[in-house]
Amino acid sequence: MYFENTLFLGDAIPFYWPNLGPDSFTAFLGAHLVFKSEETSWARPFVEDPSRYDPVLREDNKWWRIMNE
Repeated sequence: MYFENTLFLGDAIPFYWPNLGPDSFTAFLGAHLVFKSEETSWARPFVEDPSRYDPVLREDNKWWRIMNE
C-alpha cells in the first residue's frame, strides 16, 4: 500500500529497510536469534571464551541469507 499511495517526486526514491532486530550482526556471526515479537529479537549467548572466538561471517549463514534475499 505504501508504494501505491506515495508519490516519489524529485530526488525521492522508494526504499526498503529489512531488519531482523538489534542483534542481526551478532546473528550473522553465528548467534541464534529469538523473536519476542515482530518488533524485537535477542541473541542467545554462543561465545563461551571470547579470547578463543574468531568471528567469521559465513555466507551460508541462515540469517545472512535471509537478509540478502
